[in-house]
Parts: sequence; structure tokens; C-alpha cells
Amino acid sequence: MQIQSASSGIPRQLPKDWAVLVYNVGENDEGLMSTHNLLDLQQVGSDENTHVVCHNYRSPWLYEKLGMGQEHLGSRQYYVEREATDSRQLLQGTEIGHFASFLRSTPGKITSPELPIPEGKIHQAEHLKKFLLGAMKDFPARHYCLVMSGHGCGFAGQAVTAQGRMSNEELGQALREVAAETGQPLEVLNLNTCFSSSVEAMHALQGGARVAVGSQSTVCGATQPLGETLKTLQNSLRAGQSVSAEELGSLFVAEAHHQKLSNIYTPTLSAVDLTRMGALGDQIGQLHEQILEKQIDREVLRQALKDSIKLDYAAVPRPVQVTDLGSFIDKLGAACPELRPQCIEIAATLKETVLAEQHQSMDKESPTSRLLRPLLGKGYQDMSGYTGLTIYYEDRPDQDGHRLAQVENTALGRQWQIRRLVDYIHQGQEQPRVGKLKQIGEKIHQFEIKANKAIGIPYVVPFARRALKAALFIGAAAGLRHLGVPVAQAVFGPLAVFNGFKAALKGGSELGQELSPPGKLSLEQRDRVVDKVCNTTLGLTLGTFGLQMMGLLPASLAWPLAGVALTTHAARLGGKFWQNHSDVRAAHAQDAHFATQSTVREKLAVADISKTDLKEA
Repeated sequence: MQIQSASSGIPRQLPKDWAVLVYNVGENDEGLMSTHNLLDLQQVGSDENTHVVCHNYRSPWLYEKLGMGQEHLGSRQYYVEREATDSRQLLQGTEIGHFASFLRSTPGKITSPELPIPEGKIHQAEHLKKFLLGAMKDFPARHYCLVMSGHGCGFAGQAVTAQGRMSNEELGQALREVAAETGQPLEVLNLNTCFSSSVEAMHALQGGARVAVGSQSTVCGATQPLGETLKTLQNSLRAGQSVSAEELGSLFVAEAHHQKLSNIYTPTLSAVDLTRMGALGDQIGQLHEQILEKQIDREVLRQALKDSIKLDYAAVPRPVQVTDLGSFIDKLGAACPELRPQCIEIAATLKETVLAEQHQSMDKESPTSRLLRPLLGKGYQDMSGYTGLTIYYEDRPDQDGHRLAQVENTALGRQWQIRRLVDYIHQGQEQPRVGKLKQIGEKIHQFEIKANKAIGIPYVVPFARRALKAALFIGAAAGLRHLGVPVAQAVFGPLAVFNGFKAALKGGSELGQELSPPGKLSLEQRDRVVDKVCNTTLGLTLGTFGLQMMGLLPASLAWPLAGVALTTHAARLGGKFWQNHSDVRAAHAQDAHFATQSTVREKLAVADISKTDLKEA
């Protein structure tokens, strides 16, 4: 069903309190995520106080490549209305059921009426501007929130498609033009994309919105629970309560933290006061100027960066990392008295700028999360020291494959003298030698990443890699046997001895390091201890099995050793489930208590997030 817009003849409506405008850039696998977000909002829909309008774009991915739902490719625009029942639901109320519902988020389940769509390309800022101006004209409101979902790359832009991307500068300019033409800047901009909570990205958005929401790391799967956030907003408005931009931005963070599988979907999320980003950017620029003018010892700077919290940003054409701003400022201030006043000033402004933040933690690492991680390729990382915003300091500016051009050519990059700074820091730095085997391994890894993106179907490349390794192994063994070589005794046995006892020594050493600090172990440390104990046991088992293959131990040991290996794998999983089970139960109870709250203020009062005092609307 398609409905006309107000500009096509329907009388203008009186403004509602809030309009939530959603811009889904569903390129490849992000089409599933974006469509899930739309269907999640459809469980709540627009009401007497809110408009919900969604521009949903899908490019061909798994469903379409299998011949399903091709009629939904390209752009569609919807006025989101409430759906009577959610046809995706399986095992309702469970984590695995929630993930299964996400996987069932096909565009054929969209029941909201369609709207006319503006012409243009989804990755272009001008197209976003047309969408916003049209929606704001046809569905007037006192306050506006824009949610952008899809592939993002932090300092390098948003709305990434095969045809191009929208730079943060273009996005900020489009939002400022919308504010100038309508007289209404956005209250909240939610960048539901990877790496969006960076200083470089947020700084470019000043004047386009009051508050922005973004992730320091990746978002995955169902991402943010937009439907629950909309429901809570509507409850507050129905109760006669105003909702400020700061409150709504913080609510996005709180709902993400207290949702099912939060460690998987939204491992980190921050709400940022964009009105403070100018001051923060200026102070960072002054810090850079002081470093260059005073010729601060390069080794001090390198060590501070090395000791800071790093996040993996990219792997192709080579690994690139971004740095948590707060951790770097803390390390630099402690190591360099000359810069301590500037570091203290930046830390204070950072604290004022980040309104709310949440980060994954071991007390939210449920059994379902642990089981899903290998399937999704998402390892657990301790994020307890994150401070809400990242910054990009390239550590190998003299080597190809860096991303400096995407920062140094911006107004902020020039203000920061970012290229001059990183060249200064790393001048004369000796790069560690990388062995030939490691270089080959890295090239194979990069090839796999490229192939995975090109094919676009999950698990095809990993399965092919494992099948190829098995085939090569079996083929090599058969060839050696054909030549009369005793494969088990002369090849596989010694390899197992070497690799097994090497792993055991490494695991034992790392276990000693984990247990050496005094005091009670944290949940993260306990989890690592389980890993180290199991790695050490498996190493000893493999080494002993190698000795048996070489004929140095009796053949009767083979099956007992296999039993030890299987038992150790089971013990690893069981040990991890057990070591934090009481904390997971407590976290789930807190999530349940959060869910019983009705309004924005009630939820923020009990939310387990770091937050500043919020201003009234």
C-alpha cells in the first residue's frame, strides 16, 4: 500500500512532539540489519505524539542471491505503522530466539504503507538532505531524531556502498543546510554504524544536531533496540513529560546496554554532546602544537600511544588501529609533565562531552553470547577502560596502506597538523622485521577478507579455507607414504611434540602472569585463566600424543589422550559458563528491572551506564 505525502495534496498535519526519521543504507549484509531495524520499529509504530518515517535501501545479499525478495531491492520509503503481530518471533523471551528473529527479518514482512521516494543515490549527502526536507515538511514535529544505519567507517565516512560513501564533512554540511532551511536542527543524530564515535566524525557534525550517538567499535546483528527506545519515548510523551536531546541520546545508550545479547550487538555505544566538540577539537589541536613546538621526546610519545587502548579498525590492505582518546591522554599526561596541564584540560572536556557510554563486560557474557561468537567471528575484548571517543594516530605513516589522507585533507586534520605530528612521532622509528611466513600468512588473511566481501555469503570462505587445508594435509600425507616415508614417526609426531610442548610452555607462562598480581581476580582475568589452563593442558596432551606417534610411548595411550583433549575442550566451555554465571544472572535481573520501567527518566534512573547530569528539555 502506498500513501500520498502532504506535499501531494493531503492537508498539513499539526506538529507532533517528535519525529524519528530513519535512513537505512542496507549494502550487502547490512540489508538484513537495516530491515530488522525497520521491523523492530514496526512493532511500535507511529502514534499520536510521534511520526516514524523510514527510507530503506537494500542491495543484493544472501536472500536475493538465492532468488528471494528481489522485488524489494533498491530504495523504499515507509510511514511506519504498528504491526499487529511479529511474524518473526521464535522462542520468545530468549536470547537465541531474539537472534533467530533477527535472521528472519526479510523485507516481505514489512506491512507499513509506502511513501513516494526522492530521486538520488543513497550514499550521497544531497539525497539524505532531500529525504530530511521532505519528511520534515510532510510530517512536522517539534523535535527531530535521525537514525542512520549501514556500513560506516568512522573518520572515513558513513553510508558506505559499492558506488561510494558520504564523508563526515558532507554529512555535517547537509545537516547544517537542513537546519538553516527549516529553522530546526536535529535534536539527536544516531549513527548506528561501526566506528562512528570518533573525534574526527563527531567534530564534523557540529551545528547539524545537538547530540549524536555512535560506537567506538563495531555494531553487529540486530544492533540497537530501536523499537524499545521508541516505545519508551512514546510512554514519556503520553505521560506529559518532555524529553530532551540529552535524555534521548542517553536512552539509546541505556537501551542498547540492557537489551538481549548486548555484548554481541552493541559492544560499545556513546552519546556525545556535539556542542562541546569544537572546544575538544581545539584543545587537541593545541596539544599537537605544543608537542611539535617543544619537540617532546619521541620515545615518550610512542610509549604513551603503545600503552593506550587500541581498537582494530581495518585489516586490508594492512592492519590499521584507532586509539581511545581518554586512555591516550591519561598515559601521555602521566609520562610527560610538560603536557600534563593540557592533558588534564582535555580529559575534563572529554568528560563533559560524553553524556553517556556503555561497554561490553564479562557480566553480560552469557552462554548464548559465547556460542555465537565463533559463528560471527566476534572475539571478546575487555572494554572496561574505554572513554567514549576514539582518535586516529597512524603508527606507520611511511608505509603504504594507512588512512591518513581521509583525515589530513579535512579542516580538522589541517588544524591538528595531523600529518606533521605523526611523521614527527615516528621519525627514525625502526619497524620490527616480519618473517616471510608471517608475511605470507598476512597476505592469505587479506585475500580471505577480500574474497569474503566479494562473495557476500557467510561462511563460504572460512569453510573453503578449512576444506583446502584438510585436502593439502591428506594429500601431503598420502604423497609421503607413497615415497615410503613413515609419516607418523618422522613428520607428524615431531611436529606434534614441538607445537604441543611449545603451546604448553606459553600457556603456563601466561597463566603465571595472570595469577601473579595480588588481590581478587576480575571476571575478565578469571576468563583468561580458564583459557590458559586449558591451553596448557591441550599443549601437553598434543606433545604427549606426538611422542606416542613417534613410538616413544605405548600405543595404548592414544584413546586416553583423545579423551583428555575432548574433556579439556568441554571443560573450557563449562568453566567459562560457570566462572561468571552468578554475575550473568545478576545482570539479567538488572536488565529485567530496567525493562519494567516505563518512561525515559525512569529508565535512565536505573540504567547501568556511565552518564553525566542531564539537562532538562
